[in-house]
Amino acid sequence: MGFPVFNLVMGAIAGYYFGIKIVYQNIPLIKIESIKKNIPLITGIVMLLICISTGLIAMFEKTLGAELQGMFGLRFEVTRGMIIAIIIIGGMTLIVSQYYLTKIVIIKTIKLHISLVNNAL
Repeated sequence: MGFPVFNLVMGAIAGYYFGIKIVYQNIPLIKIESIKKNIPLITGIVMLLICISTGLIAMFEKTLGAELQGMFGLRFEVTRGMIIAIIIIGGMTLIVSQYYLTKIVIIKTIKLHISLVNNAL
């Protein structure tokens, strides 16, 4: 099982790529709004799929509770309910974070590169 937090980097990369593409390909304003809405949605859906797959792997791991207990030196037993709560809360947090991270990176990249282009002129 893996914790998919590092997959957030891919959303930032996608946001940066599409921000650069918007600036240097002179995309019309109508399409820009569509890109700024759709790309974060797509990266959020990809994160959803990643979270579902890692969550399913975690659910079928019979010794996960004991492994977490030993790994973190916990003095209490990690129950199946706790694992399910971690999967749901952690997954939702990652999906929402991916959506907003991608959106923010697109907007910041556009602003940065438009100012760079204007300063170069």
